[in-house]
This record gives sequence, structure tokens and C-alpha cells, in this order.
Amino acid sequence: MQAQAKAQGGIPEVLVVSDGIATLQDISSRYPNALVHKSKEGKDIYLAKFPILVKGSAAILVSKNQELRLSEERHTFLVGGGEFFVLSGAVKSWRESTQTPSYWTGDKDAYRAFYTGWNGSRTYFYDSTFESLGYWNVKAYGVTLTSTSLSVNERTSMPWIKDDIATGVLMKNKFIDVYYGFYCYKAQDVVILENEYIKNIVYGIDPHDYSERLIIARNRTWGTLIKHGIIISREVNNSFIFENVSYDNTRSGIMLDRTSLNNVIAKNTAYNNGGDGLTVQESNYNLVWDNLFYNNKQHGINVRNSQHVRLYDNTVFANGGAGIYGHVNNLADHTHRKLYLDPFETKVSIDVRGGKLIANAGGAINVSEFEYAKIAEVALGDNGEKPGQPFKGDLTPYNRQILNSHRAGHYLKLNSKNGVN
Repeated sequence: MQAQAKAQGGIPEVLVVSDGIATLQDISSRYPNALVHKSKEGKDIYLAKFPILVKGSAAILVSKNQELRLSEERHTFLVGGGEFFVLSGAVKSWRESTQTPSYWTGDKDAYRAFYTGWNGSRTYFYDSTFESLGYWNVKAYGVTLTSTSLSVNERTSMPWIKDDIATGVLMKNKFIDVYYGFYCYKAQDVVILENEYIKNIVYGIDPHDYSERLIIARNRTWGTLIKHGIIISREVNNSFIFENVSYDNTRSGIMLDRTSLNNVIAKNTAYNNGGDGLTVQESNYNLVWDNLFYNNKQHGINVRNSQHVRLYDNTVFANGGAGIYGHVNNLADHTHRKLYLDPFETKVSIDVRGGKLIANAGGAINVSEFEYAKIAEVALGDNGEKPGQPFKGDLTPYNRQILNSHRAGHYLKLNSKNGVN
């Protein structure tokens, strides 16, 4: 509120959509100095000089050939608990001083306008462009769906806020230079389909705490500047990540993190990433099926402190580390972690069936201190530096046994302490 007062030069004012559905034309015609309209090259451009709030019983529409510019200097934003439709339009944080989008400067604390759908919100973005949104502030990361628990007093004093979960469908959009291309907290049944995430700042797609039943499919995430193309983190469960292409990201192409359980990662491609093709950390009971991971700087698939991870029919080749790397870590150096939020065990177990492991510099499979490793029907090319020794870590002494059994078509189950069973 202090920032708003300073930006507006007085008591903060907000444009509120209270009921029904409001178009940008509706708002601008009533408040022309608050939502300034101009036409340019067949496009209707609206510059918001005040924040826009959509109450739970209301909706807002940005339609074809319309661009909503949210003023950076005036600390504007688009938030609420109603319905948000952006259909073949655009939403951008706008820097009035340069008459450009609010391009990332490298300062994470510098304000950029943002979109946040709160409790009960329904977000429908289709065939639209979202650019230069978000900065490092809670729930102001760029494009956010979030839910929070309400007290009895809050429900009574603010009846327009639903005590419900945020959800939405984002389809065929472009997200460019957004701090988090997508972020959610306690969201459910969100569909993220056939979007392109282009040079976003920290993450491309980042569903977070306690979100469930998500579909993340057929997206292209590339050029993420700081971390990963796609990551799900902290109890993002029962979700599907399939047919995405994630490349040229600074860290991993795809990551599962912090007790994200019972997810299916299928038919994705991740390549040319600075980290792994796929990273699984402290996340059990996930299925990784028929993916293609190649030419990543580190490992094709990296499994840490995760149990019962099924790796079926994946093609993993030409990665800088191992094709499949399994290990434990007590995370003693992760002083930022709160174990009551992120409990884990220093155990790892994998089931590798089918697929191909070829030309990975750190070996085909490198696992250490594992509960078990199952291996069956895997096609092996040359992996690692020494011919005939594709298995590393605690598997090193058993290369001959594994290869002989493998050639004979036997199913192998290995234990880090007791060897081949």
C-alpha cells in the first residue's frame, strides 16, 4: 500500500470489477484516465494506470487484437478471485519511461506488474502473449494461480472471496521474459497445454506446493535464464507431464522435487540443458516412460534420495554425465530447507526396463548406496571411457555378471550391499 500511495501520489485507488463480465472497452469508457485507450496498427491498446481487481462474482475479458499494458511505474497488477479470459490478446508489464515492455534488468527486487488468480479463480488464457511480468515477491512472480485458507472473519468481511481452489486452462500461449513463466500454489486440475515458454527468468513452468492433478503437455520451454524449464516441487502429486520439449535451459530440462509423488513423465524430450535432462529429487513412486534425453551437460536422468522410481523405455544418449545416475545425499549443506516441510530418506531405488543407453560420458548406469536397482531389456551402446564397463558406482564390480545376464535375457535385481540377487 505504501508503494501504491507513492506511485499514485495519494491514497491508493484500484479499478474493481464487482459483478458480471467487464471488457476493456467497458472499463476504459467509464474510467478513461485510469485505463487509457489508443488504437495502433489494427490493435486496441489499453494502458492501466491503476491496479485491476476482479471479485469472485465477476469476470474480465481481454479479447482478440487487444493488448492490456500494466504500468510498471504506477505499480499496477491484475488480480482477483473471479474469471479471467485472455483470448487471442496480450498482457504485458509496461515501462512507460521507455515505451517498451518491462524487460528484465537483472534486479530481482525491481517491480514489474504481474497476474495472480486467487481463491476460486478460473483462468482461461488462449492463443495470447504474456510478456515481462513478475519479480521476486510472494505471489507476484508473473503468472500465478494460488489458494489460501480463510478465517471465519475473513469469509464474513470479504464474502466475494471464495473459500475454493484456483484452477485454469492455459493453451497455445506465449510467455516471454516472465519471472516465473507459470507458478501455482495449492491449485488443482490445471491444464497447461501447447504453450511456448521463451527465455523466462527463473523457471519456465513451476507448479508448486500442494498442487494436484495437473496436466502439463506439449509445451515448449527453452532458454530459461537461471534454472529449469519445467519443475514441480513440494507435494505436487498425481499429475501428468507428457510430450513437452525442454531445451537450452540453464539448469535441468525437467525436474521433480520435494516429495512430489505418483506422477507420470512420458514422451518428453529434453536436450542441450546445462543440468540434467530429468532430475528427480526426494520424490518417490514416479513413472518415467518413453522419454528422450540427450546432449545435456550433466546426466540424462538424475535420481537423488528417491525410491521406487520406474524408468521404462527411455532413450538416453550423449549426456555429459551418466545415462542414469542414482545417489543419496544427506543435504547437510541445504541449510535453507525446512525438514518439517520437506521430509526425506537417504534411500534410492530404481527399476530400469527397456529403452536405450548410448554414448553417455559417465557410463550407462551409475548408482551408489542404493536399496535396489532392477535392470532388464536395456539396449546398450558404448558408455563411459572403458569398453565393457558401462556400469559405474557400486555396480562396477558386477559389470561382467550384469552384461552376461543381460545378454541371456535375464531380469536382474541388485542390492548395494549384497550384490546380484
